[in-house]
Amino acid sequence: MLTSDVGHAIMMSDIHPLYLLKEVNVNLLYEIMSTEEASKLWGVHQDHVKRLCREGKVIYRKFGKTYILQKDQPKPGLKKIVI
Repeated sequence: MLTSDVGHAIMMSDIHPLYLLKEVNVNLLYEIMSTEEASKLWGVHQDHVKRLCREGKVIYRKFGKTYILQKDQPKPGLKKIVI
C-alpha cells in the first residue's frame, strides 16, 4: 500500500499497470548512454566506442545502426588497482 501526498492510502490495484511501466521506463533511461555520451565520458572518439562495441569489450545493445551502452560500466582498458 502506498500513501499519496495528502495522506490518502493508495492500493497497488488502484494504479494502472501502464503507469508503473512508464515509471520503470523513465528510470531505465538513466542507466543507458549513447556512443556520443560514452565518447565524452571516456575521452575517446565516438568511432572508437563503436569499435569497442563490435569487439565485445563493452556492454551494449544494437538497435538498427544505433549502439546503446550500459552507463555504469568503467572505461574499457582500465586496469583495476588493488591496494
